Amino acid sequence: MLFWCYAGYPLTALGFAVWRPRPWRSAPPIGEPLVSVVLAVRNAGGLLSRRLENLLGQEYPAERLEVIVVCNGCTDDTEAVAARFARSDPRVRVLTSQADAGKAGALNAGVAAARGEFVVFSDVRQVFAPQSIRRLLEPFADPSVGAVTGRLVIGRTDTPAVEGVRWYWAYETALRMAESRSGSVIGATGAIYAIRRELFEELPARLILDDVYVPLSIVLRGFRTVFSAAAVAFDGPSRDPRQEYLRKRRTMIGNLQLIRVRPTLLLPGRNPVWLRYVSHKLLRLVTPLCCLGLVIAAGCLPELRYRAVFFAGVAGYALGILGFAWRTRVVAPFTAVVLMHAAMVAAFLRARQDASAAWPDRGTARTRPRPRAGAPVRDAVGP
Repeated sequence: MLFWCYAGYPLTALGFAVWRPRPWRSAPPIGEPLVSVVLAVRNAGGLLSRRLENLLGQEYPAERLEVIVVCNGCTDDTEAVAARFARSDPRVRVLTSQADAGKAGALNAGVAAARGEFVVFSDVRQVFAPQSIRRLLEPFADPSVGAVTGRLVIGRTDTPAVEGVRWYWAYETALRMAESRSGSVIGATGAIYAIRRELFEELPARLILDDVYVPLSIVLRGFRTVFSAAAVAFDGPSRDPRQEYLRKRRTMIGNLQLIRVRPTLLLPGRNPVWLRYVSHKLLRLVTPLCCLGLVIAAGCLPELRYRAVFFAGVAGYALGILGFAWRTRVVAPFTAVVLMHAAMVAAFLRARQDASAAWPDRGTARTRPRPRAGAPVRDAVGP
């Protein structure tokens, strides 16, 4: 299971991408349709000005762009900041949603009010490269494409756990590119993705992972979700491993929640990307059990080769734990594995928790993005 999850399936996806590619058709060009950017925010007053300036500064015709800010249960100055922008720029519209509706309810309200043929989703923390919206729209020239996900670039850090997760994202991005070239991506990057508005299905109450639910719902309707490496969002690294752990735990809880709200994903006859979904998403949830089982079983066997596996496993976990106190990139991969395994185990223990009730603190979860929005994409390292 471990081999298939982290090596077998990625190599298979890469093989299909090389020998049986399904490129999206780029002709005739889509032009410059009306686009609605939906931004769901909660208590993000300190970040909202910078985010709106970045979105309004996109290299896209001003008359063909609108930004809908949905304030969800804000108790700071977020609504005031959004209202100030709305007064000075008619492209900005401000809505409010009930706090208990969570991000899912805020997105439902935003899409319902959207006038654009296409809807772009993002978070308040990141910034887009100047042409990201234009690049997100290009694959829609192919009528079989229903959703497009962009690329998230995360800045470097000297915290081993966070740096290791950033390396893991590079691996994840390569896998998504292979999936896209051979069919459909399993999920999208929540920081930057777009859909045809007519394909949007109302999100279930208190849903956590809209960036997985929405693209997969579109795939279940016979359309493709593809990856655009030219559409880039920049983000800063987490300030401490605990923030990264909480984010990962919430994501894992969201994956378990997704099975409950959309059980047809588990049916091969109903899910056209069933093997991809199981290999990419579900198997990762049980990898901690697989690793622990492998190490424990090896420790119970007398042969030298099994003892070698046992000591290698113990050493790997020890280096990973050491990385939380020892700031060196040498142990970053091991620390990232420990962090993600801990998050997965915690997700199973909290599988019934309503993780959507408490949004992450947008002002402290990560540092501000280090790369400038106009920085050359080729120089960036990350997904």
